[in-house]
Amino acid sequence: MKKFTFLIAAIITCSLCKAQTTTTTESRDYSFFSAGIGFGTPYFGYGYTSSVPVNPTLTYEQTVADEITAGGELSYARNKLYDLSVNTVYVGARASYHFGALMNLKSNLDIYGGVGAGYVIVNVSDDEGDSATASSGVGYGLYGGVKYYFAKSVGVYAEAGYQSLSYLNVGLAFKL
Repeated sequence: MKKFTFLIAAIITCSLCKAQTTTTTESRDYSFFSAGIGFGTPYFGYGYTSSVPVNPTLTYEQTVADEITAGGELSYARNKLYDLSVNTVYVGARASYHFGALMNLKSNLDIYGGVGAGYVIVNVSDDEGDSATASSGVGYGLYGGVKYYFAKSVGVYAEAGYQSLSYLNVGLAFKL
């Protein structure tokens, strides 16, 4: 429980931290919120079937330095192995480097890569209603992604890599 409390405190701290940046003609000081679904989980192997066909994922990141954002992520997965139901929640911190300035991209296209670390909480229950927390522990990730904003602050995104509870996440992205 101490690790989980420390992790939540770290996520909140990362989300609230802001480094001073120089003013340019276009401010690069943003917050990003994404809501998506994940496909293909690295945590379940042979014999598992997915009770929820996709894994819902929420992320929030805020600019902490030029081209660098940091924030948190929350993901959920539910799978079944024979008569056991496995509910999994991932709560983690993440940081991304955005290649827009380096690659001279238009402001509506964002290519980025990042790392994440968090806590995976696994709860197992059987068909008779007995349940227990099992195999919970530290989770980590490495990912690459792209966001395309079709409106000033609304777009779509795709991320691939070993992260949260999915190999591929897609969904809506919001620039706040």
